[in-house]
Amino acid sequence: ELKSSLNGHTFWRLDNIFHNYNDYIKNTTKKSLQQKYNWLLDKYYKKTIPSDCGKIVQDSSDRVTVINVPDISDSEKAVLALGPNFSLSPKVDDRFIEKAKVDLARCAVQMRNKEQKETVDTTVDTTINRWYKSPFQIPFVRTPETATYETEDKLFQLNKFVIATMQNAKVETNLTRHQRSGLKALKRREDIHVSVSDKCGEFVVTTKQTQKQITLEHLDTTEVYQFIPPTRKCNSGYTPITNPTETHYSRQIQRKTTQLEDGANKIWKDICISHNFDYKLWMNFNSVNSVLPCLYVNVKTHKFDVNYFSNKVNPTDLKVRPIISCCSSPTEHLAWIATQIISQLLTHIPTHLNSFNHHLENLARIDEVENTTKRFFSADVNALYTNLNIQGCIQSVVEMVEEFQDQIDMMSITLVELQIILEFILTNSFFSYNNKMYKQEDGLFMGLRPSPPIAVIRLWAFVRDSVYTDTRFLHIARNIKLYIDDGCGTASSREEAEMFLKAIANKDPDGKLSWELDYQTDDSTWIPFLNTEVKIDLDGKVRSRLYRKPQKRQITLHSNSHHPQSMKANTLKNSISDARKVSSGDDEEKHSISIVDTLYRSNGYRPVDLTEENTKKSNEDTEDRPAILCLDYISEDVCRMIKNYVRKMKLNLKVIFLPGRKLRSIFCSSRPYDHLKCLNTRCEVCPRIVTKGRNCLVKNVVYKIICNICKEIYIGETSRTVHQRLGEHLRYARYPETKSNCEQALAIHYKTCHDNAEPDMSFDILTVQPNTSRRKIYEAMFIYNQKPSINLREELK
Repeated sequence: ELKSSLNGHTFWRLDNIFHNYNDYIKNTTKKSLQQKYNWLLDKYYKKTIPSDCGKIVQDSSDRVTVINVPDISDSEKAVLALGPNFSLSPKVDDRFIEKAKVDLARCAVQMRNKEQKETVDTTVDTTINRWYKSPFQIPFVRTPETATYETEDKLFQLNKFVIATMQNAKVETNLTRHQRSGLKALKRREDIHVSVSDKCGEFVVTTKQTQKQITLEHLDTTEVYQFIPPTRKCNSGYTPITNPTETHYSRQIQRKTTQLEDGANKIWKDICISHNFDYKLWMNFNSVNSVLPCLYVNVKTHKFDVNYFSNKVNPTDLKVRPIISCCSSPTEHLAWIATQIISQLLTHIPTHLNSFNHHLENLARIDEVENTTKRFFSADVNALYTNLNIQGCIQSVVEMVEEFQDQIDMMSITLVELQIILEFILTNSFFSYNNKMYKQEDGLFMGLRPSPPIAVIRLWAFVRDSVYTDTRFLHIARNIKLYIDDGCGTASSREEAEMFLKAIANKDPDGKLSWELDYQTDDSTWIPFLNTEVKIDLDGKVRSRLYRKPQKRQITLHSNSHHPQSMKANTLKNSISDARKVSSGDDEEKHSISIVDTLYRSNGYRPVDLTEENTKKSNEDTEDRPAILCLDYISEDVCRMIKNYVRKMKLNLKVIFLPGRKLRSIFCSSRPYDHLKCLNTRCEVCPRIVTKGRNCLVKNVVYKIICNICKEIYIGETSRTVHQRLGEHLRYARYPETKSNCEQALAIHYKTCHDNAEPDMSFDILTVQPNTSRRKIYEAMFIYNQKPSINLREELK
């Protein structure tokens, strides 16, 4: 009766107020009783915890690799020994609450969009739908209409409850005083370089000079890399610049980036025109403000004994894995398109291992009777990516796409267009290091999206054309499996396995392909392959168990890391589950479980019941998928309270709690020596930026303009560089009467308040947000809080 007599909005507000008071009384009473219970428990039933529970087995020196840094302190090592994925507990301050409000606003947008989709027919072509699932941020976001009174009121109450819960929460630091002093010391140091090792998982600490020597040594000794000197135009063409400066190198990199960006955009524009793609799709894949790919290297510490690094190390003796970061590169968008098409071909390659379970199934299929005279072997291709010929890779991909074109989704791209894309992204292999430009003359970038599937297809072409057509090797080819550059199989002798691998290598027209073979010599020898080790008994039975490199450090997700407890529990359960899956018998399972037990004990976990099964529920695909609310993790109590509130409000939401900032993101960078610098000596934007450590080349920002004459402010956002956007604002203020400028906020302000005055403004970068919707929400929040007087009414709505 009350609901029928009141309008919907008023009723739901009263209903929520009643439930809130009811919950307040329940929570207060429960908290009081819980405190009394804990007091009685501590006084009369104190539990004694064994001294070895959670004890760290290894010291800091066994969990960190230090190369030629004699003055690193024990406290600094203690922090780095926690591991790259260790998450620090956050400080619940205004910035933390501000981020939570943005997360709640994004969730509200999802809920509103979801309600609208339920009432509107949203049938979309599946091919077009795949385009819009790309990881790239679109520069435009449509503001959804408001939802029903009931949903809006529930969202309002949820926002109020979450913020109040977080503000009242107390977070204790998860570092000791010794570790906190080490963290502060590391942040102050500017002489060291911190990275993560190639396969062992620990931090590697070197001096910056040593790191540069290691990288330059790799560039000089590897034949595929070529240094590109800066040039200047003359009558006879281009000639190298003698004694080039840093500015010459920077401008060379900038010109090449612009050239590649224009080339990529021309290819994409031609594709859009030929297939009549809409404007939004064209804009989404158009390269703007990109940067040249950058090289960084990871030291292969597993190639050396742990004690090797205790003495001074010659940088030229170290082996590294080169990785070229292609994020925000001019070819990134085209590379994603090529990867979406090419990766579908992997299901048509019989030798490819597409998952860990596929590897286990392959082991189970090996016939015991047939293997009584055979032994297991594994093999590794030496430097597969850099030893592959680019034109050969393109040819193999095109041939395979042509063969299976009817069975894969080409995303409306023709075979000719795919070949053009591959030619462009694979042949323009330019990158920078230490503000100097290089080119990889041949081979695939390790870091380019399509490189792994292309390498798999090229290696499959060698296998198909060699051992699959030779009757001598058909019995081996039946069991051969490859995972990129790692392979395994069975053979009657080492010589037969070597002949098999040599037949594959001989199909490489450049003769660069070579294998490293590891063959089972006797019944007691285990052969490692991926994260398992395998052997074949004399009776032909295949035995397998978990494998972990002896050189690999005992590092995993630390027990003190600021991750949700459910995430830690599932990590442990999954490790135990994998150990059981790879084990072929009771003895093998005991060995596998002992490896997991040692690993987790070394990271502060208490002894657990390792017979416990993984009870993680499988995610069922339902049509009514909930909206996602991602919040920063504070504590288990806060998680439980928020999840219970969402459940009580009957909101179709899935709440996910994310860990805090990790040590990897604090100390490691893929561009340690290649920061963007403004080369314009007469730049009008850089001198006006008051934010410390920022220049005019930063993009995806929310900014504030302060008029120094009257102290009034303007707040805006842009996905372009600060130089482009704030340069426009300067022109608006300088030429307010120009027809194209007269309706702009800064033009109106200067025309009205400071007519004929030279613009005097300061620029403040409030936040950097690559995600478009988050950036828009931050802009709206800053406008709401600071009430900028220069913004137009339309912008304030």
